[in-house]
Amino acid sequence: MMRITKMKQEQSKQDMILSVNEKKALLKRQKELEEYEEALVRRYAQQQGQRAEEIQAMKEAAEAQRDAIFKKLAAEESARREESEYVEGLRNNLQVEEMEEKYRAQERNEADKRYRQKMELQAAKDYQIKLKAERLAEE
Repeated sequence: MMRITKMKQEQSKQDMILSVNEKKALLKRQKELEEYEEALVRRYAQQQGQRAEEIQAMKEAAEAQRDAIFKKLAAEESARREESEYVEGLRNNLQVEEMEEKYRAQERNEADKRYRQKMELQAAKDYQIKLKAERLAEE
């Protein structure tokens, strides 16, 4: 009987050892599974972070490109405006020069007219003097 009891005790002991080993193995598997899941979560979070960084970088690149285009267009508009102002200044200068030339031509014409009138008056005066001298000579 003792032998059976001893065998049963031995069997119970082995069962407990087996149970403890199985429990340890199960706990180890659970821990490994949890670590694996945590690794997956970390990797997913890392991927999400990388995607967010890539999206931010793309947004910044697009913004930089828009800024560059805006600056280029602003520079082109400024150049067009400066050229337009320059051409307008040339037009205004030309108009002033034309008006001055027209005024000088008008002054020359008036001076020529006054000179001709003066010469005509002088010629008329000389003719009158000549006529008077001829009348006096006839008398």
